[in-house]
Amino acid sequence: MSKNFTLLLFASLLMLANSAKRTPGSVGVELSIERFEADAKSYALSLEDLSAAIHNLHPNQPESINIAKTKLIYSRLAYKRIEYFLEHFFFTSSRIYNRPPKNEIEEPHLEYMEPAGMQYMEAILFDSITIESKKELAVQAGLLSHAANDLHALLYKFETNDKQILAAVRLELIRIIALGITGFDAPILKSGIWESEVAMETIALTLKPYLDEKKHDSVFHYLGNSIMFLRNNPEFDSFDRLKFLTHYALPLQKHLNVMIREMKLDSVPPGLLRYDAAHMFSPGAVQPVDSTNNKELTAKRVTLGKKLFFETRLSGNGSRSCASCHNPANYFTDGLPRSMGLNPHTSVRRNAPSLFYVAAQQNQFWDGRAKTLEEQIETVMRDSLEMNAIPIQSMQNLLKDKEYKHLFKKAFPKKDKSKPAEQQIYSALAAFMRTLKPV
Repeated sequence: MSKNFTLLLFASLLMLANSAKRTPGSVGVELSIERFEADAKSYALSLEDLSAAIHNLHPNQPESINIAKTKLIYSRLAYKRIEYFLEHFFFTSSRIYNRPPKNEIEEPHLEYMEPAGMQYMEAILFDSITIESKKELAVQAGLLSHAANDLHALLYKFETNDKQILAAVRLELIRIIALGITGFDAPILKSGIWESEVAMETIALTLKPYLDEKKHDSVFHYLGNSIMFLRNNPEFDSFDRLKFLTHYALPLQKHLNVMIREMKLDSVPPGLLRYDAAHMFSPGAVQPVDSTNNKELTAKRVTLGKKLFFETRLSGNGSRSCASCHNPANYFTDGLPRSMGLNPHTSVRRNAPSLFYVAAQQNQFWDGRAKTLEEQIETVMRDSLEMNAIPIQSMQNLLKDKEYKHLFKKAFPKKDKSKPAEQQIYSALAAFMRTLKPV
């Protein structure tokens, strides 16, 4: 039965791919827009059903609560049909629907956001239902329903191209891998596998106009089998994620990247992503931006920064280095609720977060008060509880060391008299930290 279903799925994909109208420069744009419009209406209708279920919800009637949970799952599945399009082209508008159920400080502008959306409703439904929580559920359902009924308005004068449609598909596949099958989006409902199947089916529909039977047989194969595996293994807790990734999703990502590249429809990836890597777990898939545009110079600064990272002379009393709190053997953290202060009998205000992928952060520190890594490093060095250093004195002491003098000269061959000399310490350390990622 599985083999027959796979053949049927492939045949369907081929038929629709070959029959799709191809317009130069906009192969799948019109179809994607039409499908988004139709699926957005379906999502809005699902939210009306959810609102009705919440209206009929009674705290002392478990069955009414279960119905509301089921309707929420249906709404989540309907959302997954528009997610790739909405979150790529209209990210700001998408934030109301599926953000985490907690207070957020939204980067890069540090905008405060209160809990809202389907994940917030999930958290309420799995708590003790009261009259007040029912009111909050009704408010949330009303907000979502009102917003969803206006989704079509986002298409007013909307224009895009095939590059961006395929970019949206690429990111949706990453969402499935990183958020869908892991349960991040629906941790208590445990509907992540069902949602991933719907999202993968949407990817298949979106790719139909672009797929060529002979050229892209690998994409056909892994796409169809990814959907099959999700469909045949819907149980969240027993789902074999490693098999899904290694046998289906990651090979699909690899061949999809190749296909897009060969079609000359590649686009610039967002943030630190690199599409020239085979897949998202390949070395180099997430790479820091080289701010110097000079790989040789950056490498010299990384070498200096790595040495400085373990240098206790950067602290006021010569007892602490960056590695004291950001221990490489412990994922560049110390594992303490609050990191130990310069004085062993004191602690700092917060714990030391891991430095892995620190280059991807918009702001530094838990409260985002530092805008750059360099600023964060300077703040820590000067902080009386942490390193209690006078950076210019630290720089002068280091330059008395012949090895350091040579390394600084290689890493910073041109002197900029407009900047304090100790800025070189911050720049070198930041260059090293931007390279940190799991091996």
